[in-house]
Amino acid sequence: MRLFSYVITNDTGFAPNPFWGYCTLATCKASSRNAAQIGDWIVGLSGKSHGNKLVYAMKVKEKITFEQYFKDPRFDLKKPDPKSQDNKRRCGDNMYYRAKENMPYKQVRGAFHSPDEFQRDTRSEYVLVSARDDFYYFGKDAKELPSGILQKIVVGRGHRSKFELNTIEEVIEFISRLTKGINSEPRDFLKRQCPRCGQ
Repeated sequence: MRLFSYVITNDTGFAPNPFWGYCTLATCKASSRNAAQIGDWIVGLSGKSHGNKLVYAMKVKEKITFEQYFKDPRFDLKKPDPKSQDNKRRCGDNMYYRAKENMPYKQVRGAFHSPDEFQRDTRSEYVLVSARDDFYYFGKDAKELPSGILQKIVVGRGHRSKFELNTIEEVIEFISRLTKGINSEPRDFLKRQCPRCGQ
């Protein structure tokens, strides 16, 4: 079991996307999406100006490809609809598909990622999935971490994943005392664009 920690600059509901019963990480953070395995934990912290608080935590229950994600009916509502009045539909992250088997991926145009982000997103074709009983999302009400834990897991750029087992257990023990599922809406929910995700 590993723990991946990174900073979320723009918390728009896009990456991660906690809606429709599943928390998914399908864009940005290609290195984390490549490396993480089922059973690992992903932790997203707010930036330093927002106190490096806990925005979300998810236990990886599934690791699937873009193609599997796009075809799976469980995730149809996560396909982006940039013209929707529903913010949850507009920030959909299920946006990469193949027109034919073994062909290169194509991108559904969304409100957040444009073709400019295609190359970066597709450095990994994997989507990390966590069901509602295995994720914690706090958004604009991000939780303050005990200083002892924060000092161990905070990161500047990229992600950190080399933690001692006792640190991982300490983080999970703290998280497990919190309320599962969506606790608040994203801090930057009304932003229409997420250039380079700010991450």
